[in-house]
Amino acid sequence: MVVSSVTRVFVQLLGILLLSVGWATAQPMIEIGSTAEFEGPVAVEFSSGGADVVSIALDIVFPAGTQLRSCRLAGDLSGAAELTSVFSPADCDAGRDCASVSLQVVAVGDRTIPDHSELVRCWTSSFAASEQTRRDLSCANLQVVDAFGSAIDADCTGGIVSVPAAQVHVAIGTTTITPEGRGQFDVTLELLEPGLEVVGVENRIAFDRPIQIEKCAIDPRIMANYGFGFAPQACVPGVDCTSLYALLLDFSAGPRPFPEGVLYRCDVVAMPTGSSAATVPNDPAGIESATVPLRCSLPGASDPAGNLHPTTCSDGTIRIAAATATPTPTATTIAATATVRATATRTTGLPTLPPDPSATPSPLHPTVTPTVPTQGNGGSCSVETMRSDQSARPSWAVLAVVWIYIVLTKRRGCVRGRNERYRSTGP
Repeated sequence: MVVSSVTRVFVQLLGILLLSVGWATAQPMIEIGSTAEFEGPVAVEFSSGGADVVSIALDIVFPAGTQLRSCRLAGDLSGAAELTSVFSPADCDAGRDCASVSLQVVAVGDRTIPDHSELVRCWTSSFAASEQTRRDLSCANLQVVDAFGSAIDADCTGGIVSVPAAQVHVAIGTTTITPEGRGQFDVTLELLEPGLEVVGVENRIAFDRPIQIEKCAIDPRIMANYGFGFAPQACVPGVDCTSLYALLLDFSAGPRPFPEGVLYRCDVVAMPTGSSAATVPNDPAGIESATVPLRCSLPGASDPAGNLHPTTCSDGTIRIAAATATPTPTATTIAATATVRATATRTTGLPTLPPDPSATPSPLHPTVTPTVPTQGNGGSCSVETMRSDQSARPSWAVLAVVWIYIVLTKRRGCVRGRNERYRSTGP
């Protein structure tokens, strides 16, 4: 019993001795800092725990509404280490819609990362909320490598970002592009607290094909210096750019605060489907209907003293109206119908139809009344005169042909009649 107690005390004393001389070491520790400042810095600090560390890799994960827009190697490690930072997901816009950033710090040459050093400093984006809130920055995928190239255990703690309540709001407008492929949208300013003075505003607008922002112009009410920059570098506005950065700032000795409402207006063009980047649309049929977002990020506003106002911004939308084909007129044939009213009247001859005042008589259709050839007394033959309607205008050539035909027929009839009488009375 006494021996076991002595042994226990001996082991405890030995452990304390080993810790004091450094024979037993603690784990390395990485701490993600916190910030309550608007667009404040977040420091990432390192404690070696007695280990010789040459490489540290970790992910800082942030929720929606909280963003880290950039990270830099701390000044203490300048020349002694190198930093690689990658925002995720791959197609995210840093400072706007990313979910995490991967950091890797590697010592240069045969050096090790100093104990109790600041590794990285990151800056929060100028995000604000409808009311002040706190959001967590968490640590993930921690990997620490010692001087022997072995991975060693380490701990990591997260931080907190205080998101301030917004005082200023910048809104990107929404518009519908005409079938010709062009339109305009406004960017407006809204003051969320009474009495605020704003003499500087900035924001970024990201966009994708099939639209392009050609140019922007400041509203005439805004008395300020301004600039509009397109990215990527060396892109041609209206042809192959992907984002626009706007800055409006009054540098005058007596700053004039910006009024609420329109800050600037931009011309937007819809690119034809399937065209090259350098093609300017002039064929409405080549534009398909689409809804393209105008993504706002990096909003900022300042007062005459240069103090920043917590600022939010909202996205806009460009709706492209599908070009509709112009209907081709078709010829319609209308058949005219003539109505003829007939009135029978008893005359000495055949009944005739008087001309209708609403109808135009045709000279090609005369009303002809031929008489039947008859045999006269004493065996003589006669041909009665042909009658025609006085309202008609018969063709004399036609009448002559008909008259000759009748005469010849009658004569043949008369000849046959004489022959028959001769046979009946002959000797």
